[in-house]
Parts: sequence; structure tokens; C-alpha cells
Amino acid sequence: MQQVTDINSLIISHFIASLFILQNLTEKGQSDFLRTSSCLRNDSIPAWVKQLYEKHDTSQFEIKVNKVIFFKPLTDSTSYSLFTVSTGTCVSAYVATQKNKKDYASLEIQEECDADLSYPSYSWTSYTHNTIRRRISITTDTKEANPKYLKKDGNFRDGFDMDNVKTIRHVTRKTIVIMKSGNLEIQKKNTR
Repeated sequence: MQQVTDINSLIISHFIASLFILQNLTEKGQSDFLRTSSCLRNDSIPAWVKQLYEKHDTSQFEIKVNKVIFFKPLTDSTSYSLFTVSTGTCVSAYVATQKNKKDYASLEIQEECDADLSYPSYSWTSYTHNTIRRRISITTDTKEANPKYLKKDGNFRDGFDMDNVKTIRHVTRKTIVIMKSGNLEIQKKNTR
């Protein structure tokens, strides 16, 4: 049976967890932040994998939280995992392989950011994950404003933005195959 990751639910729960962590950080200090983040961990993911990829970074302007969401051994010495990075304005997901408990290879498999409608193009990437076949199908959607709404410099003419113009949509699909060697093989499917 094919297992498909429900990324929208993950994004929402990850964002809520990020806000909870940020609130605890600002109200109680750094030590409570570490204790709160550890209660969000999944026990089926080895500690050494969490150590490789889970990082919590805060600054005056944003919080950045990495969370491992999947782990699977491939051989005695290789494995792979999926992890997310949430900044409050963007959520990205990555596939990463490990060899001898060290980071080996990684690729971004998802990126969804808040849209700035004043830019004449916007793209986002989503994925589905087949755990049995070790394949990740990636779809990248790009919307571009019809050129008739743009000035010569590539910016919108006055009174126009992505919300009120006709757009051209491009879709690119590719598949990442996670090899038992730890390599990530990319297979492009099609573009339309």
C-alpha cells in the first residue's frame, strides 16, 4: 500500500507547534524552550538523526524550526529521512540520506511560502512519498503574469498585481528515487 504524506496537516501542526515554542521561549527563557521542543519528538526516529537535522533558531525577526518527520533504514549503514524547516513565512521539506550515521545527501522536496502579489511570478513545490518504493514525486507549480500586464522592466504596470491579472501556469514534475547506496537519483517526468 502506498503511503502518501498529508503535508497540509503537517504544515498546520508544525506552525502551531512553532508558535507554541516561540511563546514559551519569550515567556520562560531558553531552558524551557529546549524542554518544550523535546516533547514534540517522535520516538521512532533515532536520536542521532534528530541531532543531525533538528535545529531551533530564533532571532528578533523570525523563528526557524527543523523537525524530522520520517526515518527509514536502507541497509546496515545507510538510511533516509524527511525533515521540515518552518520559518513562519515559508515551510520547506527535505529528503536526506545518511551513511554511517552521518549526513550524506539531501534535496529540497517542498517549498511553500507566503505569496507577494506584487511580484509577477510565484511558485511552490509539493510532494508525495511512497515509502515502499522509496520514491518521492515532486510537483512544482509556477504562475506567471501575462506579459501584457508588465512594463518593460518586468514589473507590473500601475494598478495590476497577481490578484487581478491573467496568469500562465507551468507545472514540472520529477521523481526522486532513494537508492540503498544513499544516493538520490532524480528522474524528470514532464513539463507542461
